[in-house]
This record gives sequence, structure tokens and C-alpha cells, in this order.
Amino acid sequence: MITRARPLLALALTLVGLGASAAAMADTLAAAPAWCAASGCATVQATGWSHPLGVPLPVIGVAFFATMLMLCATDAGGLRRVAAIGGAVVALGLVGVQAFVIGAWCTLCLVADGAALLLAATILTARTWPRPARAVLAGALA
Repeated sequence: MITRARPLLALALTLVGLGASAAAMADTLAAAPAWCAASGCATVQATGWSHPLGVPLPVIGVAFFATMLMLCATDAGGLRRVAAIGGAVVALGLVGVQAFVIGAWCTLCLVADGAALLLAATILTARTWPRPARAVLAGALA
């Protein structure tokens, strides 16, 4: 039963991460922040860490979670696992940067990073990805 629920848990975690990344992206690209004005987000966004190579990190987060959404609906198990591991490594690194380098916490970033970590754990502990679950995910994407 738990094995069958993992794809749905992966979908939920992906949507949470996608939502948090999209909200952070909207704040980053907006003239005045709506979500992050009252927390440490402004401090995090004011650093060079929030725009590696000139690209806002929330844009990368949206791209990652959108990719994971598509990978969860396909039969690409190996690629799904590799992408999940990559996302978890980046998420751990970003949490470490907030903790040890910046000294401030972005709430939306923590939600997205937590979702990436839990998504990796969910994907890596699933032995199989049942075909009906992929069909449900593909239908949800459509």
C-alpha cells in the first residue's frame, strides 16, 4: 500500500516545491516583494548567492520541480532518481549557505528545499513506480 502511495506523495511534494519556487520567483521578479517582505528573504535575496550566473535561484527551482513533475509521470526511473539526488544535494547546499554564510532564512526557500529533500527520499525508497500511478500523474499533468 505504501509503495502505491509514493507516486502520489511525490506529486504532492513536487507541487509544494513548485508553488514555493513560483512564489519566490514572483517576489524576485516583482518591483516590491509580496511574500518575503517580513522575513529573512530580503536578506537572502540581497546576496550574490541568490543569483548564480545572473539567474535568480527561484527560476532554477521552478525548472527543477517542473522537470520532476514530468519525470514522475514517465517510465524514466533512473533519470528520475538522478535528478532527485541532484535536487537534494543542491537543496542541502542552499540550506547550508543560508545557515553558515548568509545567517538569514528565506521561508519560501526552506519550503522548496525541504520539498526537494523529501521528494528525493520518496523517490529513492520506492522500489517500483507502478504503471497506474504514472497514468494518474500523466492525467494530472494534462
